[in-house]
Amino acid sequence: MTLGQVHIDTILSMKEELYFNFQVDQDALRLLVKCVDRYLEKWPGGKPSEQEAVKNMLIELNKASLELQFIEDTI
Repeated sequence: MTLGQVHIDTILSMKEELYFNFQVDQDALRLLVKCVDRYLEKWPGGKPSEQEAVKNMLIELNKASLELQFIEDTI
């Protein structure tokens, strides 16, 4: 995997839902956090449920980002 890229590892189908597992490197994670954060800042409007879903995504991305910081600090 090259720097700053996302790789789709597997696709799972459960009933009518599809689930994707992604692998990202440090640079891609940082970019995803910035992009999702900026999107929330500049929210264009729409369904409140979509905005809540994006907030939840950002929470999970921030968790991964904090884990990355911890790992980098211990290396």
